[in-house]
Amino acid sequence: MRAYPRERFSSEMTLSPAMVVEFANAAGDNNPIHHDAEFAATTRFGRPTASGPHTAALLLALTASHFSKKGRCWVLNSGFGSVDQFSQMRQSFWNGWS
Repeated sequence: MRAYPRERFSSEMTLSPAMVVEFANAAGDNNPIHHDAEFAATTRFGRPTASGPHTAALLLALTASHFSKKGRCWVLNSGFGSVDQFSQMRQSFWNGWS
């Protein structure tokens, strides 16, 4: 199976306040905007918000789930490689990981 440019997939999810707190705790994120409703009320968001890593993790899970249904193993290299390594990885993605 190949991955195609502009291929789309989506999912909807509603995060409860408990889910936001649980993820922030697991990630070691002590920012009160994720834990403290009183503090969060004073911010521009007006309520507790999910952290960036939380939303990123959900996006990565959606991507991995999509490609695994197509018989592919989706791997993210999070190391600090060279631009050349990144280009090779990106090219592999668009070529369907073949």
